[in-house]
Amino acid sequence: MIKEFLNFLTSLSNVNSIEIFNRWHGIFSSIDIEYFCSIIPKTVKHLDIDIFDIDNIKSLIERLEHLSSFKFKFSFNKSPFIKNILQWLSNKKINSTYILDIHYLSIWISSKTFHQTNSNKRVKLTS
Repeated sequence: MIKEFLNFLTSLSNVNSIEIFNRWHGIFSSIDIEYFCSIIPKTVKHLDIDIFDIDNIKSLIERLEHLSSFKFKFSFNKSPFIKNILQWLSNKKINSTYILDIHYLSIWISSKTFHQTNSNKRVKLTS
């Protein structure tokens, strides 16, 4: 049933947000994460999904580059893994902002990259 719904989703051109809620069984126990990522339309910019495997967070962010926000909901203690995810984002130089709650991690990703330099040059501003 999930595959049929996701296939139907690809025919919709105005969908920009998807929320997949299933507290008892993760979606990736029913379908392959590669397949899931391959059929998410480019019009979708926001994904709200239950996570049962912390590695799926990295996979979704890497494969769904056109998304600008993710909300990952947890049914387990995520505390030991969050630092790892945030460090991974930093190491990959993914420009992001996040909000962390007891039950979820929301991440907003900017498509713009900001280059930081360690230059001490002064800039004179004139009016």
